[in-house]
Formats: sequence, structure tokens, C-alpha cells
Amino acid sequence: MPNSQDLKLVNFISSMQIINYPLTGYQKEDYFHLYEKVVDSLKTNPAIKCICTFGGVNQPGISDIDLLITFKNDCRFSGDIISDLTERERLLFTHGVMALSEQHWFQNKSYAMWDNQKLIFGEQPDGNNILVSNEELSALKKQTALEFLFTNYIDLTLQKEYGVIKLRDLLQHTKGLTYDLNYLNLLNTSIDNYISNAKEWIANWHQKQPSNREIEKWFIDFHQAYSKFIQSVFEADKIYLPGSVNRNFSKNIILKSSKTISYTRSGLLLPSFIAPLGQKRYLKLMNKLNNFEFSLPYTANADNSILEKRIQFFKEMKMYNQLHFPKLGLLTTSLMSKLV
Repeated sequence: MPNSQDLKLVNFISSMQIINYPLTGYQKEDYFHLYEKVVDSLKTNPAIKCICTFGGVNQPGISDIDLLITFKNDCRFSGDIISDLTERERLLFTHGVMALSEQHWFQNKSYAMWDNQKLIFGEQPDGNNILVSNEELSALKKQTALEFLFTNYIDLTLQKEYGVIKLRDLLQHTKGLTYDLNYLNLLNTSIDNYISNAKEWIANWHQKQPSNREIEKWFIDFHQAYSKFIQSVFEADKIYLPGSVNRNFSKNIILKSSKTISYTRSGLLLPSFIAPLGQKRYLKLMNKLNNFEFSLPYTANADNSILEKRIQFFKEMKMYNQLHFPKLGLLTTSLMSKLV
């Protein structure tokens, strides 16, 4: 006979709904064709300096497209790129299209920690990379990792509270945790097995998929392990959040200072079994009906002055982009894109 704790776990797991499954019917050629389509639509625009992609297509239908449009200085662009695509093509853009002015190229490359871009059109801006010392690089890596780790904690928590697993996003984000662990020089952590599971599922998805029960059980265990893991990480290192940045992560999420990581929720939870009927509408409604306070250890004092310069640059770049490319995204961490 199962005990009461086992029954509670079974009942909780059975209440979870899985949405946003990996896409089917896509091939790598679909991604490359889409690159060409975007380039063809922009190549005659004199404002375009270059177009780049990031990463690769590891698994069609799970991998997304990360596209960066770099514009010449003082140029404006009012389009959003994606609206001109078919619905099938738009599904490959989980983060939208990002924009950058050529004058921000080298600063952004250093502060946003990207170095795996692939040029698919035009010419990269002229100039030299910003020289960063070992101490500055270490500070940038730590801050970047903490921002991604905490944002992932928020995302996992909302899925757990709403009883909805956004599977494709979840697999992508979990796989990406490897970079954050490397930045923090963390080996043999308590979440390694969960990351390995996600990578294995991604690699074999179109041949062998885990059952819904496996995914649900994995998610519950992962959320518990991740919550404990991130507590230990933030006990060792505080994230840098100066008074000049916002504390509103979104309309319904506020960040608070605390010695430990925790959260509270207030509002109304709807039954999660209706989520698959209208996935985006359900999540938007849940965000309107619920408010969260996430507490975390942070400091207003930067370990290195480069972190202050980074924040100031992101604020200036965001203001510039909002004026010049209002419908395109910002190339930075998801936390900074919301707080600066």
C-alpha cells in the first residue's frame, strides 16, 4: 500500500499538464531556408550592416533560431521580421529577433558574453574587441551565470505553481545550464543528472520519447533539486543589482532582498487541465490572476567596476534600441533585459 506522501506525489504529478511539445516535421534544411528568406527580405535595406545567427541546429523541432540584425549607426527599423513569416516558420523563433547598432557591437560582445556568432550576410563592424582582464572576465562570468540561474528558477517555479510544463522551452533552458555551471567552475553538482536527462531526450526525441509520466516525475524532482542547488549557489555568491535597476521582473513579479532564495504567490489558480486548450492565452491569464514576490540575496556593491560599466551600457543600449528598433529584442541576459 502506498503511504500518504506517495499518494500526494502521484496526485500532484497527475495534475501537471504538458504543453509546448517539441515540433514535428522540421528538418535542418528548414532552418537554413529560413535564414535565406530573412536575408532576402533585408539585403536591399541600406540600414543593414550584417546578419548573424548563434549556435547550431542540434535537433530540428527543439532547437530555436537565434538571429541578430546589426544596423548601421543612427539607422531606424520599425519592422519585427517575424510577422512577415508563416505560422510554421514563426514557431522556430522562441525568443524573437534581436537587434544591435554597429556602435554597440564590441561592448555588447564583451558584456553579453557571446562569441559563437555566424555571419550569414553583410560585414561585421570594424574595430577591436574590448580588452578584458582575467579578473574582469571572472566577474562577468559569475554575474552572467547568476542571472541565468535565477531567471531559470523563476521560470521553473511559475511552471510548478501553474501546473504547466512548457516542454520545449524547458529542454532548451535545462541544456543551457551547462554554460552557467562552467562559468561558475561548478563540477559534480546535484543537478547534473537532470541536465544529462534533458540532453539525452533532446538527442533522441524523434526516435524515442519519454512518457508524460516520466517527464512529469522528472520535472517535480528537478524543481526540488534545483531549488536546493540554487540556494547553495547564492549562499556562496550574491548577484549584483544596483539601486539604479528596476526590481519589477514583470508586471506580476517583484524581486526582494533576502538572505535566502524564496518566493510567495497570491492570486487565483485555474485548473491546469484547461491549459492545452489555449496554451498562450492560459499562461497570460494566469499571469494576470497571480502575483509573485521572489526573494534573493543581492548586493548593490560590485565586486569589479566592469559590472557597473556593464549595467550602464545595457541601460544605454536598451534606450537606444527602443527608439531605433522598437519591435526587435535586446541581446543581453533575460534578467537584464527586464531590469535595466
